[in-house]
Amino acid sequence: MYVLNLICLGLVKHIFGTTKIKYHINGPDEAPVEIDFTPPYQRISLLSELEKAVGNEDKFPPANEFSTNGKKNEKKNQCLLNSFLFLL
Repeated sequence: MYVLNLICLGLVKHIFGTTKIKYHINGPDEAPVEIDFTPPYQRISLLSELEKAVGNEDKFPPANEFSTNGKKNEKKNQCLLNSFLFLL
């Protein structure tokens, strides 16, 4: 995790010259949001966050069952229907 923090920090600093950038999340007409890339970053669970986004009533399968084709296709379709790009 530490190495990933340093890579992200170095990349942002190299591109923008600073560790804080302004991002127009709601479009160019709205006020920008400042994003601070100074580590440490909050750790999140990808599957838990996807479950929240697509609705908690339908849980993702355990990681050891997720690689089966039926489960992959079921969840891929659910994510695509909810406007998510889900890379396998």
